[in-house]
Amino acid sequence: FSVCLTVALVFTYFQVSFSLKKADHEVISAKWREIATVSSHDGIASLKSFLLSDSNRVKNSPFMVRMLNAKGETLFFKPSTQEEDFDFEKILKKYSTPSSMLGWSQTGAISDEDTFDIFTDTVAEGLFLQVGKSSEDREDVLEKLVFAFLTVTLTLILLSGAFGIWYARKSLAPIKALTETILSIEKGDLSQRVSSGTQNELMDLGLTFNRMIDRIERLIRAMRESLDSVAHDIRTPLTRIRNIAESALLSKETGAAIPALEECAENIGEITALLDQLLDISEAESGTIKLRLETVNVKTLAESVIDIYSFVAEEKEIKIQLIASDDVVWSLDPRRVKQIIGNLIDNAIKFSPAHTSVKITVYSDESKLRIEVKDQGTGISDDDLPRIWDRLYRGDKSRSTTGLGLGLSLVRSFVLAHSGHVEVSSSSSAGTTISAIFPKM
Repeated sequence: FSVCLTVALVFTYFQVSFSLKKADHEVISAKWREIATVSSHDGIASLKSFLLSDSNRVKNSPFMVRMLNAKGETLFFKPSTQEEDFDFEKILKKYSTPSSMLGWSQTGAISDEDTFDIFTDTVAEGLFLQVGKSSEDREDVLEKLVFAFLTVTLTLILLSGAFGIWYARKSLAPIKALTETILSIEKGDLSQRVSSGTQNELMDLGLTFNRMIDRIERLIRAMRESLDSVAHDIRTPLTRIRNIAESALLSKETGAAIPALEECAENIGEITALLDQLLDISEAESGTIKLRLETVNVKTLAESVIDIYSFVAEEKEIKIQLIASDDVVWSLDPRRVKQIIGNLIDNAIKFSPAHTSVKITVYSDESKLRIEVKDQGTGISDDDLPRIWDRLYRGDKSRSTTGLGLGLSLVRSFVLAHSGHVEVSSSSSAGTTISAIFPKM
């Protein structure tokens, strides 16, 4: 701003200086024509009386008038009135003859920066008329203009500087707050948030940052809970493995090692299954899971899963019903969708009383596929309902059943990996219905 302002004022100064000089030249030229007219008609004597008459003395006082002959001798000279002294003979010495002086010429003041503009031209054969005027009036105007320019420029620069500092601090305040919040979070305080403040360009950044920290805090909290649960779930089979191994080592029976190894392998299988499911969920939630999409008949896919769980359902005297059209085909990862349907059926069987049914409904339209599993159990409590998708979370009703608490987390993660979503509705009288919705891919 300061540079642009300075350039503008310098440009204005030279424009005004040029205009004033042009105006002075026009005034001098007009005065030359006036005096030339008088001298050409009435001669030098009448010119002298014309310039010194009471009516013209004050009007002509700023102008220097000189009449020269062809040899450069001064025939008539009327000095001008100005504050500074000028050496008018100096300008004559610069030229060999008056004819070489025709047009505009300039001489400087003896002890000042003012100049004296002189216009020379012929008025008759062998006669040259010079009319000149000092630039002191013009310089006074320019000096006042420069003073005004400097005052305005310095005032505006100081004001704009103060305003710029204030506005910069105000604009950078959200970034400073964001930096302080990040430093606090870096020290481990995840409860810190950026104040969104008033509507401005950085408010969206603050809101986005807060949403990001909210998500990170939820993920870290879930990770801590998951680690606590995993540590508890892994500790039990590891303890069993250790006890079995120690008992086998202390036993003197030769055949005790084989049953011990079988039990150890079974417990290791539980740990491996837990870790595999956790890795699958992590891959799905992070978006790194690789889906192998195929166009499959969804009814056939569901039937193959029902066959696996039919024996478990028969033991509990639960009937599995499949409602699906033969022509429902969709682009899916068959292995992942089998795991989705299997986990939903497994949960439905676990929490359904005997002599009830589990209904699986498959239907689609032009934009989405819906796989719905409904049981006739006692439903999910309002406190547990928001947390059923969390890893390793097990509600009060599920603690008496076998499982790791990863089934629904796996379902949700695999559905999200297909760019879909899950829905759940539950009541104590109607049971629980969980739906997996898949869009066209």
